[in-house]
Amino acid sequence: MIRTPRTPPSETETTTGTGTGELDIDELRRTLAHQQQVIQQLQQSQSSRPPSSGMAVINEGTLGTNIPSPPAGMIPGQTVAMANPLQVDVFYPGRQPLGRWLQRLEGTFKVFQIREEADRVAYLLHFVGVEIFGILCDRLDPVDPYTQRYGTLVEKLKEFYEPELLEIAEIYIYRKRMQGPQESERRIQARLLETVNLTKESALKIACGMEMAEKGVNKLKEESPTEATVDFIGVKSKQKKTKGCGQAHFTTNCTLPRTVKCRECGGFEHLQKVCKKKGQAHMLEEVCSVMDREHLEHRAKFTVPLQIENRNVVFDIDCGSAVILVSEKWVKNTFPKLPLYKTNLKLRSYCKQNFVPSGFVTVKVKDVDQTKTLNMYEVKYDRDPLLGREWINQLEILAKVKNSLVEVEDIKMLDTCNNKKLDELLEKYKNVLSEDFAHIKNFEAHLKLKPDARPVFMKNRAVPFKILEKVGKELDRMVEAGILEKVESSKWATPIMPVLKKDGLIRICGDFSVTVNPALIVDDHSLSTTDELFASMSENTIFSKIDLKQAYLQLRRA
Repeated sequence: MIRTPRTPPSETETTTGTGTGELDIDELRRTLAHQQQVIQQLQQSQSSRPPSSGMAVINEGTLGTNIPSPPAGMIPGQTVAMANPLQVDVFYPGRQPLGRWLQRLEGTFKVFQIREEADRVAYLLHFVGVEIFGILCDRLDPVDPYTQRYGTLVEKLKEFYEPELLEIAEIYIYRKRMQGPQESERRIQARLLETVNLTKESALKIACGMEMAEKGVNKLKEESPTEATVDFIGVKSKQKKTKGCGQAHFTTNCTLPRTVKCRECGGFEHLQKVCKKKGQAHMLEEVCSVMDREHLEHRAKFTVPLQIENRNVVFDIDCGSAVILVSEKWVKNTFPKLPLYKTNLKLRSYCKQNFVPSGFVTVKVKDVDQTKTLNMYEVKYDRDPLLGREWINQLEILAKVKNSLVEVEDIKMLDTCNNKKLDELLEKYKNVLSEDFAHIKNFEAHLKLKPDARPVFMKNRAVPFKILEKVGKELDRMVEAGILEKVESSKWATPIMPVLKKDGLIRICGDFSVTVNPALIVDDHSLSTTDELFASMSENTIFSKIDLKQAYLQLRRA
């Protein structure tokens, strides 16, 4: 397109750029045809080497011999607008990744055969835009970007827009990844595929780590906040609910019949859901202050063990209850096959509240020397079985209170036959179960010292005053039993470590790791593993556990 002065439509004369001379229509057509020929020749020359800019300035004698001079009607120095042959969009960081944009740019270079380094640099700096060009100038300052190589500029851009990712940060982001409300499984899969250098082994490692974290192994990992969906149910009414049906309206407008009977307490004019007596256990809870802790041992409840349907059961003795009361849950778990019979029995609690048992079951009760068939009444309240006055009188519990009342943890259900067998076994093996200390016969321990061993004398360690007396008594017992020998002086001395056992006794151990052990010649024997031990016992059927009291002390030293 050649820029020429515009004339109003009403004028019949066409003025050239200098304002002199007149052109008719035929002359104008010839001028336009000549201009088209010039543009075609310029485009052909661009196919071999593109110009450094999109504009070509036509001056007299500057286009060479292949391009004819402009006609008389063209003004020297006029500008010809050249169409840009490269169809590449300017790079916007938020629109697409830098790597994909560089692929398009390099593909365009191949199509238009742009191989010169300076041209590739010029096009790159042109299409990156003003903002990114400024960033390149800042990172290369004081070097001019046009003097750099194309590869150097690409590396600077990748360092800024595609930095190398940290593996730890990516794993953390991966674990924090949660499914969004609008995400499907395919989108989650696509997100996971963006992990850098993801392999089968690394993916399996990450998945196993997340699974273990969900099971509570990784306790230090913070829990990410989760979004919960809240369903709108309704607006709470300010109107008070009636005592009869529980609806939000005035009592005068309630249509509940007065003959309606409550299923909870048996009363009238109200439903079970609004019954005030619902869920009341009416049990007395004992509250003790810190000052009363020393008297708790005298407040322990009395219990008695009984054999119900060949099962051992412990009952709490309650002289205030007329019958034996057990919970429905306890009966279902303990005696699920027993039938439940209806009852018309009405009871009153300590708080003077009337209630009706759900029913009763009939069981066979064995108490040492007698067996009877009695009834147990079920109630809804979940608590330990109560032994009432009915069973206390039937089984004569009070007459045998000294022999029957025991603590729960000390119950031993042994009949007369078992007691007889136990006495026979104790008498037969009394030498094994004796409390007297004895040494192992025909065995002695030999300790071999290294040739360069030197005696080590360690001072005794301080013993807490709380167990000082017990330690002294234990040392005296060991001397009397022949385990220890009292000496006035010795070149070797090892400190002791008193250990308090669960039964309140003291075990005295010598800390030989700092004295004798380093000076001994030890025979190394590898111990069998648990798998080897189990394999050796695979064909056995009868096993026994032998626990020797103070086994290490029973072996004499030679």
